[in-house]
Amino acid sequence: MEKKSWYPSFSVAAVWLGALIGPSLVSGAYVAVYFAPYGALGLILPFVAFLPICILAAMGAEIVRRNQSYDYSSFARVLYGKCYRFLMPFLDYYILLAMIIGGSAVANVEGV
Repeated sequence: MEKKSWYPSFSVAAVWLGALIGPSLVSGAYVAVYFAPYGALGLILPFVAFLPICILAAMGAEIVRRNQSYDYSSFARVLYGKCYRFLMPFLDYYILLAMIIGGSAVANVEGV
């Protein structure tokens, strides 16, 4: 299999950055609450956080590409190795919590 470019990990990080900054700057309310009190750091730190997100997305994509693990179970087997049996429940809880928190964030934003 031919190794692809870093572009997919960049696009994941770009979506995160766009989701953080896009609606925030359009509405103005979020800018007043978050970016304004911190001054220039409030605008610079999201760009600093962009780099680790890009690197983590690239690492995850590389693990998937090398091991051809296209579901959570096989990805966890590769990621956890011998400790898979003990750590797999944590991945299940993490995914469950991510769904709950993601849903609650959508419901919270909708109510504002």
